[in-house]
Amino acid sequence: MSTRTITVAGAAALVAATLLTVSPAASAAATTDTNPHPVALLVREGTITPQEWRETRRAIRQATEDARDSSRTTALSPLVAAGTISQADLETIVDARGRVGIARLAARDDITRSQAMAIRDALRGRERIDRPTAIDSALAELLSDGTLTREQADAVDVALAARRSQHAATRPA
Repeated sequence: MSTRTITVAGAAALVAATLLTVSPAASAAATTDTNPHPVALLVREGTITPQEWRETRRAIRQATEDARDSSRTTALSPLVAAGTISQADLETIVDARGRVGIARLAARDDITRSQAMAIRDALRGRERIDRPTAIDSALAELLSDGTLTREQADAVDVALAARRSQHAATRPA
């Protein structure tokens, strides 16, 4: 056995021994979330159940996708009307995530470079969605179908607004 192998094995043993000797209190402190997600707190408190949170996330994701699809359709419809792209091209782009639709059409040689540039120009700056509005739409849907109560929906809305504030505070200026 070489000296290098013995050193690596010794280092691994030292790390293992250190991990085993950490006190339970220190271990618990290390795993405690210093900045928990506000909605996770709602689940812990019992304001909403994990299933209700999964349904809420699904509804928000769907509302966000619907808003993005609507925005893309609005931005690209003039290109269809002008004959720059076909309706099928528009649907491929709208149904794909990100710029995958444009790349897919270009890779299959379904669109030319000038068409791709026209699509990019039409979409530039128009793909941003109003996330708070999408969240409000999702929460309204969950209220109407009885998934959430008014109090739960309000608590989730406040928690998500708090989370957005947390993200805004951590972003570099």
